[in-house]
Amino acid sequence: MKGIFYGIGVGPGDPDLLTLKAYKVLEKVDLVCIPKSRMEKESVALNIVEKALERKLDILELHFPMTKDQAELARNWDSNTEKIVEQLNQGKSVALITIGDPLLYSTYSYVMKRILKNHPEIKVETIPGISSAFACASELNVILTEEEESLGIVPANADKEYLLKAIQSFDNLFLMKVAKSYDLILEILEEVNFHGQAYLISRCGHPDQLITSNLQEMKGKEIHYLSSMLIKKGVK
Repeated sequence: MKGIFYGIGVGPGDPDLLTLKAYKVLEKVDLVCIPKSRMEKESVALNIVEKALERKLDILELHFPMTKDQAELARNWDSNTEKIVEQLNQGKSVALITIGDPLLYSTYSYVMKRILKNHPEIKVETIPGISSAFACASELNVILTEEEESLGIVPANADKEYLLKAIQSFDNLFLMKVAKSYDLILEILEEVNFHGQAYLISRCGHPDQLITSNLQEMKGKEIHYLSSMLIKKGVK
């Protein structure tokens, strides 16, 4: 009998935000997969889970390198998916954990697609997690949308034209991974004569969480890669 494959979102950082369903599955699953962009890099998702659970996990680390080479990415996703399938074929239940939600800009989605397509006999269960967008809004006590307002959730590691269009298109915008594009975003906000409210949220839910609405004070500074920005055009 084949094992069940779980994709589990563990939230943005606070272990108390791990859902009860995620907790129950992680307490019983045979193997937990940890995606890493660099093998020597610490896993934020694993740190969250280890603080919440009462058991020691059997872990499989999987290397998912950060590259824009689509052929290399595909080979890597295929290879790691088959490593997971090998464990599932042995009857083990396997969970792949990811910060935030597993279906929002997550490595899990690429693995899930491959298992559903190439191994339809394997049962896949996705357990949602609290996205950083909603956790950050809660930390700020800021409403994401009201009435007919629109909300965009987009990655900030893009070019100026993409970011400009995103800022112009939505009433409320949540930019993920702003560390490398922070100064560029400030430049765009100045160019469009932005008069709304914007916030920088770094390491949401972690003990060293940083929140500021004074965006200029962080200009030119090193910003943690787990940083986001909430931009609201209309402040009521």
